[in-house]
Amino acid sequence: MQYIAACTSTFFGCSQGGYGAVDTALGESEELEEELLGDEAMVVPSQAATGPNSTAPAAIRVPEQDLDHEALPPPVAAPQSPAEESNHEEEASGVLTQREKDLQVLWDKVQAAVPEGDIASMRWPDYAMLSKRIAAADYTQILQEEVDTRAEGGMEKKKILCPHGATCLVRLEVESDTPYTGLFGSGASHAIMRFSSAAKPACHITGAASWLMMGMGKIRNAKLFPCVALKCLRSGRPSGNLLMGGGKTGQNESNFFAHVVCSNLTERVPLPLRSVLDTFKKYSDFPVSLGLSDFARFDEDGREAESPRFPWAIVLRPAAGQCPVQVAGQHDEPNLFVEQLLSLQVGTVVYEMFACPSPAEVSLPEKMQRLGVIRTLSPVVKSGPTCPLFFKHQAKEEDYDIRPQWKESVTDVHRNAGWELFEGHLKSVPPVCPFAHA
Repeated sequence: MQYIAACTSTFFGCSQGGYGAVDTALGESEELEEELLGDEAMVVPSQAATGPNSTAPAAIRVPEQDLDHEALPPPVAAPQSPAEESNHEEEASGVLTQREKDLQVLWDKVQAAVPEGDIASMRWPDYAMLSKRIAAADYTQILQEEVDTRAEGGMEKKKILCPHGATCLVRLEVESDTPYTGLFGSGASHAIMRFSSAAKPACHITGAASWLMMGMGKIRNAKLFPCVALKCLRSGRPSGNLLMGGGKTGQNESNFFAHVVCSNLTERVPLPLRSVLDTFKKYSDFPVSLGLSDFARFDEDGREAESPRFPWAIVLRPAAGQCPVQVAGQHDEPNLFVEQLLSLQVGTVVYEMFACPSPAEVSLPEKMQRLGVIRTLSPVVKSGPTCPLFFKHQAKEEDYDIRPQWKESVTDVHRNAGWELFEGHLKSVPPVCPFAHA
């Protein structure tokens, strides 16, 4: 819910000035919608994933991370299931594990949906189209479906929000002394990350809809709306998903890696967007805060923690000196952020992961915890509206059911804790050595 709310509040709110005015642009919007959502739009034939010029490996073999957990009291885990025992037997025999097979299938689907054409030809839904679709949407499904692809969940094949970006295989490498369980404790050797911008930068909107930006403050100057989603496969269990975003009103920089992204966004919104926040509160009392307890429930081998331990918020900080710089012309061309993402090299530490342990420590910079890093494991590929990946959202209420004392302590300070607060907290934290976990 947090991810969708962050992506949609900005764009839905832009239409609050009245649908009569928006309707003047809908004719053009519907034509673009047909282009974006048509059955054959922007899709490369599936055989492209295995063609002679493909960057996909014949079989994905991801190096396992060597982590030492002896310094921590191990969480009480349930007995291994037959699927888990089989996975370990496959590891010992040197053949592909089931996780690796599942990742291969998922990666093949991602590559089969890589958009054709150059980056300059990318088309974005306009704000009128977004408001039209968002107003009619039901967001129950994103909180309930435990699937990895949109097709498995019976969802639309094309994305309206976050339609353009890039995707690659990654590894979550956690510190040996992490105090948390599940994937926060084991890390993840078989994972996919998707980088995207929620919508077309508002500063590039022209024509009939441009006047809607008047009075929208920071939004009208936004060059990007960075969003990051992480999917980690687990043996015999549903995948673990994390979703992070930057400012709801976007950022002035065209550099995708200019700022942190985090699992908690502020509920502080301009007046035209308040009705949007109220809409999402039908699904959660904390519509811009992501639940994290599921990520801590199972580790990558599928072992369940009897008492999940998880932080209140997650922050991803772009790795200093590792993330690619802006490409020429990116400041003026909104689509070129994808070119910047495509220049990520295999083996790059792209993000450092930090945690805010609890609501009580949200205002204390010294309490921020470094959990580990996220490293790329494959070439980066373009990701368009037909990207098949689905990232489940977890309502914050599920965290508070486990930690009821957290909910009791939530104030306006916590509801307005977002990327700016956490970025400020991390200014005094030196960057990690990129080779520390290699």
